[in-house]
Amino acid sequence: MIGHYVDALPRYVEDRILTSKLGYAPNWTNPETGCRCLVGTACNLQFSRFVASEWSEWYDALAQRFGERVNIAIRNRILANRARRALLAPPALQQVEEGVTV
Repeated sequence: MIGHYVDALPRYVEDRILTSKLGYAPNWTNPETGCRCLVGTACNLQFSRFVASEWSEWYDALAQRFGERVNIAIRNRILANRARRALLAPPALQQVEEGVTV
């Protein structure tokens, strides 16, 4: 189910997730470990605005059960999505993104 959430994220949110420390954090952040939950990171939530959702509860349960492995799987999913999008882009767009001019 987390995969569906990750697939729907915009690119700037993917960047935030790839560069943040994720982990079990029932109230969006865990001050003991410095981790943030997936939903808290994705939405860039502040504590006062945090409302637990099904996604955050699922992530927290997975993080408690599997630890860092769930974060590795999420990051791999994001990188695979980026590779798929790059391969599906029209050839002209791929050349522009690579900096090649025609």
